Amino acid sequence: MGLLADQDGIWLRYGYERTAWEGHLHYTKNYICRALDTATGSSVAVLGSGWLLDVPMDFLLERFNEVHCYDLRHPGRVREQYASQPRVKWVEMDLTGGLIQKTYQLCSHWQKADSVKLLRALQPEAFCLPLPADRVVSVNLLNQLDILILDYIRKFYTLTGCELNTLRGRIQQAHFELLDNYVSCFVTDYEEQHLDERGREIGSLPLIHCPLPEGRNLQHWVWHFDTHKTYHPNCKTFLKVMALELNT
Repeated sequence: MGLLADQDGIWLRYGYERTAWEGHLHYTKNYICRALDTATGSSVAVLGSGWLLDVPMDFLLERFNEVHCYDLRHPGRVREQYASQPRVKWVEMDLTGGLIQKTYQLCSHWQKADSVKLLRALQPEAFCLPLPADRVVSVNLLNQLDILILDYIRKFYTLTGCELNTLRGRIQQAHFELLDNYVSCFVTDYEEQHLDERGREIGSLPLIHCPLPEGRNLQHWVWHFDTHKTYHPNCKTFLKVMALELNT
């Protein structure tokens, strides 16, 4: 479905956007450190750990007895980096509530279903994390949960904008419901900005399609995601980012 290729693409993009990404990675790590500065407990779960570019691992290992990293796949170089650290647990799982497998199965039999039946079938299932966690951190994951699934679906189905946004909202709401089971915080991009060569905004795209939960310590910043015009031709792409603490 291209999910693992997308993870590899993040590392490749970081290679030539390293300087542009410094601010975003710094703000993300600092937010997590501040949110967990007075945390007590033995374990923390990091959802969307990926390449650990935006995860303050040294801080987490000082603060907690165990760090549980959750993602669809944990890159080899990341595992090797912490191979001598038994307090880091690697958990590979689908954080969409089972929609990755369900989407693949439905699309592989796409001739037998229409879009209405597809949308009715794609309901995220409620779940909790398999390992106990005293704190949970969702790191730049929310928008990634739906975008790749929808990209795959659109290879087989023609859906309206309303149908796509309904499915996006459903997936994102399920993630917030998961976080609501824990003392948690999240960092996510919520708006995509398109800029011309002079840095003037020429378009934008909302990325959140469900109500945001109530929380505290809301912060905003801008991620200079693509300064080389490779994500969208003929324009740079910046992402507006927000961070929020829940149930604290």
